[in-house]
Amino acid sequence: MALGFAGLAMMCLQFVLTARFRWLKARYGSDIVYYFHRQISLVAFAVVLAHPLILFVEDPARLGLLNLVAAPWRARFVVTAVLALTALVATSTALTIGIGGLIVALSAIFALLQTR
Repeated sequence: MALGFAGLAMMCLQFVLTARFRWLKARYGSDIVYYFHRQISLVAFAVVLAHPLILFVEDPARLGLLNLVAAPWRARFVVTAVLALTALVATSTALTIGIGGLIVALSAIFALLQTR
């Protein structure tokens, strides 16, 4: 439960870091703020992914929530949101490493979707 709240707080911090507040940029500078944004976003992504993984390890019966046909709507929205977040992180990371990285990231996402 605590990982879910920590991930949510870190994701909210991402909006603060990219909002271009003058008091924040004047104190630290744009380069440092964006560097911190880039680094903490990967940590936040790991925390957000760790939350359901730990829940699945704790109770394997929860894996049934990944079935988008039979799962309740809340589970469907969660799976969709995590897949969208994964696509966002993969594409933004791939754009920083070039088009080859983008192709690798997208192929990994499609492979993940085909396993469902």
